[in-house]
Amino acid sequence: MLRHIIILISLTGLAMGYSGGDGSSAAPYQISSAADFLELSSSSGDWSSNFVLTSDIDLTGQELLPTGTSSQPFYGTFNGQGFAVSGLSINRSDLSLLGLFGMIGDDAIVENLTLSGTVVCSEGGWVYGGLLAGANRGFILNCAVNGTVSIDSSTSYSGGIAGSNENLGVISESSFSGTVFSNSTSGGAAGVSEGLIDKCAVSATIIARDNPAGFVYAGGIAGINGIDGAIKLCSSKGVVDASVNLDSKNTTSYAGGLAGYCDQYSSIRKSGTDCEVNSFSSGLTASAFAGGAVGQSNAETAAEKSFASNSVSAEAEGQSSYSYSGGFFGQSGSNVSDCFALGSAESLAAGSPDIGLSGGFIGNCSEGEISNCYSAGQASGKSDSTAGFIAKTSAGQGDACFWDTEASGLENATARNEGGSFDITGLATAQMQSSASFTDAGWDFASVWQMPAGGGYPELQEAAAPQNELAELTITSPGSLPENIFAGQLITLDASIQNSGAASTNGSFRMRIYYSSQQSVNCETASSAGFQQVSELEAGETRVESFSFEVPDFTGDIYFVLMIDSGRSVEESDETNNCSDVLSSQIYAFSGGTGTPEDPFQISDKSELLYLADRPSLYSKSYILTDDINMGGEFFDNSVLSPNDQMQSSFTGAKFTGTFDGAGRVLSNFTINAPYTSYAGLFGAVAAGGEIRNLHISQAEVRISRANYAGGFAGLLEGKITGCSIKDSSVNAEYISKYAGGIAGSAEGSSAEISNCSSAAMEEIIASMYAGGIAGEVSSGGLIQQCFCAAEELDAAYYAGPLAGAVRDSQISSSYWDSTIIPSGSQAEPAAGLAENAVITAYARTTEQMKTRSNYAGWQWRTLWHLDPGNYPILISRVDVNLDNYVDEDDLIHIAYNWLSQNPEDADFNRDGIVDIIDCSIAANWWLSEY
Repeated sequence: MLRHIIILISLTGLAMGYSGGDGSSAAPYQISSAADFLELSSSSGDWSSNFVLTSDIDLTGQELLPTGTSSQPFYGTFNGQGFAVSGLSINRSDLSLLGLFGMIGDDAIVENLTLSGTVVCSEGGWVYGGLLAGANRGFILNCAVNGTVSIDSSTSYSGGIAGSNENLGVISESSFSGTVFSNSTSGGAAGVSEGLIDKCAVSATIIARDNPAGFVYAGGIAGINGIDGAIKLCSSKGVVDASVNLDSKNTTSYAGGLAGYCDQYSSIRKSGTDCEVNSFSSGLTASAFAGGAVGQSNAETAAEKSFASNSVSAEAEGQSSYSYSGGFFGQSGSNVSDCFALGSAESLAAGSPDIGLSGGFIGNCSEGEISNCYSAGQASGKSDSTAGFIAKTSAGQGDACFWDTEASGLENATARNEGGSFDITGLATAQMQSSASFTDAGWDFASVWQMPAGGGYPELQEAAAPQNELAELTITSPGSLPENIFAGQLITLDASIQNSGAASTNGSFRMRIYYSSQQSVNCETASSAGFQQVSELEAGETRVESFSFEVPDFTGDIYFVLMIDSGRSVEESDETNNCSDVLSSQIYAFSGGTGTPEDPFQISDKSELLYLADRPSLYSKSYILTDDINMGGEFFDNSVLSPNDQMQSSFTGAKFTGTFDGAGRVLSNFTINAPYTSYAGLFGAVAAGGEIRNLHISQAEVRISRANYAGGFAGLLEGKITGCSIKDSSVNAEYISKYAGGIAGSAEGSSAEISNCSSAAMEEIIASMYAGGIAGEVSSGGLIQQCFCAAEELDAAYYAGPLAGAVRDSQISSSYWDSTIIPSGSQAEPAAGLAENAVITAYARTTEQMKTRSNYAGWQWRTLWHLDPGNYPILISRVDVNLDNYVDEDDLIHIAYNWLSQNPEDADFNRDGIVDIIDCSIAANWWLSEY
């Protein structure tokens, strides 16, 4: 028995040996497969051992746990030997350290590895995430990392390589390309670093956005260069964007091409950046810091032999707002020597106070010594807060510093000199590009500075300066817009972009879309609907780029222009080259749809209905109600839609020629009182070809005086009204007025048709002459069919009929009325007050007979009408609940959702207040049919 146990233990030991090795420094464990990686991540007892990668490994589809935790970090060594690990995918919300390695412990080494993949976290508390490591306390050496890190927990630190570089950890000779997102702190190499990052290169989009506490940090190398943190011999390009928008809190955003924020005892040396930098803050008290290199630096920090060649923007919006932008620092307390800035700086602030400081080199200098530095970019903002070198000085001193007065367009070195002593000289461009201007001031051109061989501004010998050649971008075609769009709609344009310059764009660039109500869109004053990063465009390259944006909250005619909105790597001398042709469209204030019969505009509330009412140009479109609308007792002195010009006896307004589908919804609680105005109703006039269908009106009053033609739905009907009902309402044409009908005042012409409609429980239908339960008049070939009336009062001094006041050269068929209706006024025949060359097939029924299905010959009970015993017929509400014009399983979902519920949202097809077996039966009659 003992022998068997020994054999079993021996076999288990062999199974844990990876693909070879024993974990010693002489024979490290060999990782050659995804299975080996899974073994490593789950074998915490091996996390002090040595490992080597012996082949490329694809981790696609593998659920890998990070190696190393806060309580048990990885203390061993991992040598990738130049092999690649691809397909890493970590998406966890239950861990605080996310990456291939969760935590790399003190003195541990991860080196010579190429890694690509994604790390994602969508919730949780404090989370540190990086593709290679959640946190690093050891050494990350010679690693190339590519992919996406996106951490959106309550507080997060996201880095392309490591979420946190702490306890004097080292990240060296490594690179990252891709995208980093955090709702708190983002950096291209590390989210936060309290160690050394040197000889690293980043080409990425870095985003920090909307931390609940109100603070966000974004940096091209590190979001926060923390206490004792050092960035040395590093470069970055791409986009850095820090934004926070919290109306109920104080907010601050920090963004820099190298670091968003530099804490005490931190440093930046021999590094350069060409990142576009944006910092936006909106809150009660809002502060935004943006610097070409650093957003804000504290006292006792240092920067030397470094440069920034990128554009910078800081914007703050709040009750009090403060924005600080500078070509190198947004706000500085650092000691700075031998640095330069070439990019533009912009500062915007809205509030009271609205402090917006913008300087070619520093926005606000709070303390520190500055020597042997220059700037050659534009600074823009408020005129009293903008300067060629430092916008505001509070303390500190400067010596032998310069700025280009021609390139900046600014003659002042500082705007607000409130303390300190500074020696800053403004020179013309030619002088700035001559070494003599600087050697005379004591600059070191033997070991620190040099003049470029092709001419230009001084460069640093140990930090490679940006290229002088520029890309030249043109939007050759912006794509196309739909004719009609609506607020909130996501639009994608296929824009063609050409780089005709001599150089690439040196990284990604930004394309922004502007909009205006004016056809001539001025991008300086127009509003922006968003921007999008575009990947690097090589010299001579033309590419079609899909640009997506959300339609702004806007109504009416709208015009759009796409514009290249980028930094110095793009030629901007001729702004018109960077703008597209104007695109035009029209935004409608509807809930959706495009206005076609196949995709009607969706009307969901009173405001959208009134929006249509005010726009006769839209009367030819198609519409559908998506909810009941209570008008809240709204009073109108003319028809709600398609009103007639007042004081006119004939209709001279704009007729409705489109389709209006009520979808079985109810429009209620409104009053129309239109004295001296003929043709009054919900619609003044519906033209031939126009149609109202499936709409129910309740608690409405339509009243005219000394005029003609009033109807619940239409004053004048030349088109169709079908599947509609009106109840608990009144129509009154009083004081020498003629033609009042429950549905229409007049149905006139061979295209005029009222079918499958009812006028029930009407309080009154009254006219001086010609009152009808359905129509005041039907003439010239008009038709009423399969309708019924059960009004409480029907009255006219002359000619009142339960279905029509007058029928002239027209027809009524298969229609009925409750015999308890006794119209006052003369009648030519039972159904109509006056009949001239009329064909009428209509019958009176007792109330009991009106509530019995067999008394309605030829009516469509299975699909259009429903009758519960003891009640009048009602129209079936729209069975196609999801409005796709087809009755299928998607509509049954609505039945299931509302099953046996009181006052259901929808699927109550017989409108009895409950969804039950009767509604299932009605749906079955329409099953798999077009609606």
